[in-house]
Amino acid sequence: MARVTQPAGQLGPDGSDDAPHHPSACERVGRVIERARKERAAWNPRSSRQSGASATASGGKRLYLNVPYAEKEEAKRLLGARWDAQRRQWYVDADRVSREQAARWLPPQS
Repeated sequence: MARVTQPAGQLGPDGSDDAPHHPSACERVGRVIERARKERAAWNPRSSRQSGASATASGGKRLYLNVPYAEKEEAKRLLGARWDAQRRQWYVDADRVSREQAARWLPPQS
């Protein structure tokens, strides 16, 4: 007579799961899960956002632009412009884009 095992995560009528237990495999899985939890806890996308930050993810300075909505795709295509949601303004990496290249969208000097 063939032994019927329960699907993973379900217990049989006697309370056993009938699954083979391999302590080394369980320990390995436990280490992988623990490492994943630590990495996930260490990565927090909101922690890198600072109010009024003027540095890009690569560490460069931001050059903020006044880009009308109708021209946003062009600014993205030509300059690689990105949107700063907190400031609600377009910007480029000042180390990669010169003021001359971005002149069309630079705010007026005060």
